[in-house]
Amino acid sequence: MKVIVVPTDFTITAANAVLYAAELALAYKAKLMLIHVCAVSGVTPILWERSPAQLEIEADARVGMDNLTKRIRDRFMGVVMVESYVGWGNPKSKIKDFVHDNHADLVVMGVRETNFLTSNPNWDESSVKSIYRNVGCPVLAVKHKSNFRSIRKVLLAYDGEVELSRETSNMLNTFSKRFNAQLKVITVITGDENEQIITAEAKAHLNKALAEITFEFEAVHGKDVLGEIQQKGKEWNADLLIMLPHQHNVVTGIFQHHQSEKMVFDSQIPVLTMYS
Repeated sequence: MKVIVVPTDFTITAANAVLYAAELALAYKAKLMLIHVCAVSGVTPILWERSPAQLEIEADARVGMDNLTKRIRDRFMGVVMVESYVGWGNPKSKIKDFVHDNHADLVVMGVRETNFLTSNPNWDESSVKSIYRNVGCPVLAVKHKSNFRSIRKVLLAYDGEVELSRETSNMLNTFSKRFNAQLKVITVITGDENEQIITAEAKAHLNKALAEITFEFEAVHGKDVLGEIQQKGKEWNADLLIMLPHQHNVVTGIFQHHQSEKMVFDSQIPVLTMYS
């Protein structure tokens, strides 16, 4: 992991995500890149003359970014490399382009119970969903009251239907080795599925993708898939939950169905979403 991007609006929620991301950047010796987008509708031309009110908004944002950057550098004694960007435009498209242009390996976003970041109208639900689905890299959702703790226990929710992608395998291997973390994989049996077949298929995919690390596998039964995953994470005291949404998954489209969205909003531990 070389580049971690954090969108911020300078709220407590966003600041917590920045601190969490900085700890990860320290562990991975990665570059931390902060972005704040001053929202404006329509296309912003290169030679765009800002109004006095817009100039004031931008000036305040730059001061906020400078202060945030200084706090990170002071807290980590200059060890974490921090870069920042303040610009104008559509937040979801600007962030997507920023992540792509800087070849980000991870995006970290702050989460409240009912919304990402704040009630800021520029961070509406559609914008958040667009960022998650289109940035093209894993996204880590950090609860606004979550304090970073070393990642010792990683819980992977996996249905066994598809092979793990190389990106997912690399991420799991990296977390396990970098933090000396335990990995538990769970699959939820919701009905009359053949547990032996599901378990055999899942283990075959896992053994192939995670040959370099050890992991524990468990099949649990229950109608409420997300509830079972959350309960298992709580019982095991997991530090990180990884979700792998894909078509036909029992955890289908974490941002396409209200029930699945609840996992990100309600989970008391950070949730890493990796779209396959």
